[in-house]
Amino acid sequence: WALSGGRAIIAEPDGPATVLVPSESVLLLGVDLPLGSHAKRLAALPFAVEDRIADPLESVHLVLGSEIAPKRYLVAVVRHAVMREWVEIAEAEGLGQAALVPDALALPVPDEGWSAETGEGRVLVRGADGTGFAVPAALVGQAWEAAGRPRIWNNGAVPIGELPQEPRPAGGGGVAERVAWPAVDLGQGA
Repeated sequence: WALSGGRAIIAEPDGPATVLVPSESVLLLGVDLPLGSHAKRLAALPFAVEDRIADPLESVHLVLGSEIAPKRYLVAVVRHAVMREWVEIAEAEGLGQAALVPDALALPVPDEGWSAETGEGRVLVRGADGTGFAVPAALVGQAWEAAGRPRIWNNGAVPIGELPQEPRPAGGGGVAERVAWPAVDLGQGA
């Protein structure tokens, strides 16, 4: 399922119970947490991200995701108000137990550069480090320049602006396969 216009719509009918949420509202970070246990990583998480976010810690939901490199983890940050809205929509649609996954994480992780897809005036990007983001299509060129002009693997049929790009190589599975074990589920925690 994908959230669109304040409601859930079917995005992949054969996939697991997953709600793809707009990545524009989620900050996905790679965070070094060289601690031995999951509990210690969770306890250290607020201190590890507080200087990387603009919002006060008490106003955001922090989620510790999967390990993306040795002792480096995917972390999602989303405002509590946004999370409440998404949870209410999911519950109203009978999807209260579904994983809530930023839609950029439905793209495959490329070996290098960006995996990207455009549609509806926005571009989804997944980086080789496992993080991702969404950007308005009009700003993708600036984001690409700021990122050092990474190689772009286009996952869709529509070109990613005027940027140099190549079609994604075969493999990597479909959306349903990629979100079966999401790198981060925003539904964790309170």
